[in-house]
Amino acid sequence: MGERVGDLLPTIIRPQMDTTPFVVRETHLETSGELPGDVIDLVDNKAYLPRHRKLQREHGDKVLLKLAELAKTKGKPSRWYATVTSVANWGRTLAMVKELLATTRRAVEVMAKLDADPTWLRWYVKTVATHSEARIAQWVERAQRGRRPARLFAHLAGGVS
Repeated sequence: MGERVGDLLPTIIRPQMDTTPFVVRETHLETSGELPGDVIDLVDNKAYLPRHRKLQREHGDKVLLKLAELAKTKGKPSRWYATVTSVANWGRTLAMVKELLATTRRAVEVMAKLDADPTWLRWYVKTVATHSEARIAQWVERAQRGRRPARLFAHLAGGVS
C-alpha cells in the first residue's frame, strides 16, 4: 500500500472522449425555400406565408402544387385553398392528396400499358380510384390482348358500351 493517491489519479481520471458523432446526417431538401408562384397567388393574407413555408418544408412542393391545381377548379380558389391548408383540416387534406397522387401514378401506369390518349387521364384516375387494384390488373391484362387495348379496357370498365 505504498502508493499515494496522487499517483492513482491519472489512471482514475481519464481524459474525456470526443463526443461528436461519427456519422453526420445529411439533409436533403427538394425545395429551394421559395414558395411556388401558384401557391403565393392563392394566399390572400400574406401573414400566413410562414405556415405554407412550413408545409413546404415538411411535405415538399408536390403536395402544395397539387392543392393549387385542385383549387383552380373550385368556385373560390383562394377560399378553398385556405380551408384545406388550415391547421384543423391538414390531416384530412394530406391523406386526400397522398391518395390522389398514388391513384394518379397508378392510372398513368395503366395508360402507359394500354398506350392510351393522355386526354383521358381524369377518366383513368376515376376508374382506378373506384375499382380494386386486382380488377384493374385483370382488365389491363385482358385489354392488352385486343386490337385496340384502350377501347377494350374502357368497355371492360363499363365506360363505353
